[in-house]
Amino acid sequence: MTIDKLSAQNGMMTGAPMRAPKDAGEGPAPAAEQKDEVSLSSGESLGKKLISLPGKAFKEVVGIAHGTVEAAIGAVPSALGGIESGLSVRRPDGQYEGHKGDADGGYGVGYVLQAGAAGAVAGGVMGGPWGVAIGGGAGIVAGLVKMGIDHETGAMKRVTGSIEDKTYGPILDNIPTGDKMYDAGKNISEGAIVGMKAGIKESFTTGREKGQGTMSGLWEGSKGFVRTLAHSSEEAPPAAPQEPKTLGEKFKDAALFVVGVPKEILKAVFGAAAGTVGAVLTTPNGLIEGVIQGAHHHGDASRINVDTKLHRALLKIETTLIGAAAGSIAGPLGTVGGAVAGALGGLLVGGVLSRIEHATETDKDIAKGIENSLKREMADNKDLGSPIANGHRNVIEGAMVGTAAGIREGFSTGYDAGAGFVQGVADSVVGVGKGLKGAFDALKNPAPPKPQAETEE
Repeated sequence: MTIDKLSAQNGMMTGAPMRAPKDAGEGPAPAAEQKDEVSLSSGESLGKKLISLPGKAFKEVVGIAHGTVEAAIGAVPSALGGIESGLSVRRPDGQYEGHKGDADGGYGVGYVLQAGAAGAVAGGVMGGPWGVAIGGGAGIVAGLVKMGIDHETGAMKRVTGSIEDKTYGPILDNIPTGDKMYDAGKNISEGAIVGMKAGIKESFTTGREKGQGTMSGLWEGSKGFVRTLAHSSEEAPPAAPQEPKTLGEKFKDAALFVVGVPKEILKAVFGAAAGTVGAVLTTPNGLIEGVIQGAHHHGDASRINVDTKLHRALLKIETTLIGAAAGSIAGPLGTVGGAVAGALGGLLVGGVLSRIEHATETDKDIAKGIENSLKREMADNKDLGSPIANGHRNVIEGAMVGTAAGIREGFSTGYDAGAGFVQGVADSVVGVGKGLKGAFDALKNPAPPKPQAETEE
């Protein structure tokens, strides 16, 4: 007798109601269906479910392509890492330490120099000698940023660890001949070849995970970018009920409104212009903070902490660069002289703006706004199964959300400053007008002189 039949008989004997068949449309859903419902209600959107299979396939394709690129550009740095690892196994006296060498320095320096060389070549093709300098500098910065991200996410240690593991055995097997230069040359060539092979292989694996994480970061970052721009603070509590206005008060309000329309238009125009400038100045702050915090928080959103020092430093750097560019184009002192004069002027403007922000605590508001946006959007990130994929997802998402937060905070701050400037001018004009009116009234109707008290002789 089957279990179902026993259950049916037990239900009949005890008088318990029998469970309806599955196709009867009654009773609880099967466990598998309940699990799907719980998964959907736990935060996974319906859109992600509908595109899950094509999305996974697309991420896999992107991951393989990214891994291939990483393997190609990691060949030379891996060879340098292998050389460093091979040389650090042997002591200067020709004997062997018996421990693995260190490949981090050679790999990292090789990567940064390679990026700088690539940038210099690209800049030279587009802009001559100045292009070489600018492109080379930009390439070095890009290489440093990439090494920093790879270090934070563990990708660099995976690659250099593999190089160290693969070069250790072959180098250790080399028997010293007593000729240090001969032994060093042998270790260099063997370390370079073995290190390059190991680095290329591991770079493909880590690059594949980076590509998958990058695609997840673009997906999450796109949603976070839109939400961050549209995010507003909580609504203020409703105002207390007021007494209905009289007809005279309504006419007065209407007259004040008509008179104040030009002022409100000016406030909107100046506010929008200043807001645009503020957004331009604050966007790099949000972008850089998003990258830094995304790489550093390692899945714990509570570790996100945006400081005001970086914001004020970037503000001065930006105004200095803008001033230098403007001075070199329009300066009467020539290209170099105009750039120097413009840079000094920009630095002065940046210092004044930084001082105003610090005095009004606006810098704290901007930093807190960026920090809150990053925490809100990155708190629900799911584990992708790899620290490297997680790290690159967080970096891409942080960059996009931080950029949106920088735009929003900068525009809001700039708009308030521009509108406040117009309001201040209007209040000053009204104050001057009232003062002049009082002076004219005093001239037309001079007050009688006050009686002087009689003095005793």
